[in-house]
Amino acid sequence: MERGTNHHACEVAPVVRTVMFSDVVRSTELIDRYGDDAWFDVVERHARTVDDAARSHGGTVASFMGDGFMVLFDHPSDAIGCADRLHRAASTRGLPGLRIGIDHGEVRSFRKDWWVGLTIHTASRLTDLSPEGGIAISHRSVAATGASLPHGAVDARLVAIRGLSEPCLVHLVRPCLPVGPPV
Repeated sequence: MERGTNHHACEVAPVVRTVMFSDVVRSTELIDRYGDDAWFDVVERHARTVDDAARSHGGTVASFMGDGFMVLFDHPSDAIGCADRLHRAASTRGLPGLRIGIDHGEVRSFRKDWWVGLTIHTASRLTDLSPEGGIAISHRSVAATGASLPHGAVDARLVAIRGLSEPCLVHLVRPCLPVGPPV
């Protein structure tokens, strides 16, 4: 970019979306234990499961890195339903356990296929707060949905999220299903 020009990579107006991140628990340990070839099989099965669950709940897989997915939805209830379906699939199909984080708010398209915005960062950070087999859901996601939270005990707590100046009210959905075998 030349100095003095006013080119913006984010030329599209922000849109409101629900962002869901999933992360395989202890993935590095699993790769080390079973090797890259076995891990490739796990990732392939997991990717098909995420694709199917996202599509069935109206979501779009927007990003993948290593073992984590970012999926965009129009409505929080769709993201919550997808997360619940992913946990059920992991427990019944022998996939590793997941942590899932969900936030709802504005995002912007960046270079057509990439997305940016505080909502994305928050959803990613919420994934770190989620228990294995559980879901960490921002209060603004819960407030924007007309649906109830998935089955399982829910703790609502005010938590500090790395990088955010104000604490967030987060709903932590503990697992209601046994976590599947590691691979």
